[in-house]
Amino acid sequence: MLLARPLPGVVGLRQRVSHVFRLPDTTVPPDRVTALCGASFAPVQLQRVDNPTGMPCELCLARTPRQTGPLVADERQGRGSDGLA
Repeated sequence: MLLARPLPGVVGLRQRVSHVFRLPDTTVPPDRVTALCGASFAPVQLQRVDNPTGMPCELCLARTPRQTGPLVADERQGRGSDGLA
């Protein structure tokens, strides 16, 4: 999965939300990529984000696959992988 949002000027400010994209199964860059919500962009129109930035696309979030197994704590220091005790 990849998080990206449209570059400034591609869409209006209200539509400039962070979308979730599946990584393509090809080594050839696609002409367009489609978010889980159905929004489609040329790759040059997108800014990749490492963490959710700004407002997220709610439909993309709703369509993001969920973890199916139990969460496993990181036992190295008695803390979970998120750093919380």
